[in-house]
Amino acid sequence: MTSKKTAQPNYEVPALDKGLDIIEALANSAIPLSQIEIARRLDKTVSQVFRMITCLEKRGYIFKDMDAGVYCLTLKMYQLVNHHPPVEKLLRTATGPMMELVKDIEESCHLSVLNGSQVVILNQMDSPKRVSVHVRTGATLSLLESNSGRVLLAYKSPTEQQALLTQDIEYKKLNKAAKEKLSKELIEIHEKGHFYNESYTVAGIIDLIVPVMTNSSEAIAAVTIPCIKYHGEEIPVDQYLARMKKAARLIAQQSGVNI
Repeated sequence: MTSKKTAQPNYEVPALDKGLDIIEALANSAIPLSQIEIARRLDKTVSQVFRMITCLEKRGYIFKDMDAGVYCLTLKMYQLVNHHPPVEKLLRTATGPMMELVKDIEESCHLSVLNGSQVVILNQMDSPKRVSVHVRTGATLSLLESNSGRVLLAYKSPTEQQALLTQDIEYKKLNKAAKEKLSKELIEIHEKGHFYNESYTVAGIIDLIVPVMTNSSEAIAAVTIPCIKYHGEEIPVDQYLARMKKAARLIAQQSGVNI
């Protein structure tokens, strides 16, 4: 007697798959993509992805640059990701080392990450001093108006660096000599493992930045100390950097990205 095979239920949701494919394609691209490029990467026709792209744009998940006709992810993904365990873990594990760092050196401290071609402030700890620098959590900066952006950029491959920089408004304004200087600066940051520079946005602030590194030599975040430059006082750069690098190692180890 021949037994009949039980038909397997089909739980596929083509529309949802298509939407997720589009989000993943944009997330995996260092540069914004046009409808044609999105369709090509998904092996679809433009008409097959058009309605889903329109829906994602309407819901605020992606943004269209009207001048260039290309799409990129918005910070709505960042807001959702904040509730995702890996990011929650990074935030949770960064809190202790950052608090100890601030208590030790009595300077403000913030943790930043890259979101596409933007730098996003993920966490902020205030100095106990009467006067201190506070950077709002969730605030965004362009790559070149942020010293921490330079550090995060320094640990990308040359191809990734160029793809990200071509989206930066400030980079487009640079002449050839300035672009070459930036390239050398990124190499130097990578070799030193830290960056020490005046703030590009606020006068009288000296930024000290160290990367939070993974085992694969990728910078997943940057720890920044924005120091106020007081008259007649020197910033103990070497002392601060030593403590910052210890904090960055603890964050990486406790987050499970550098064991």
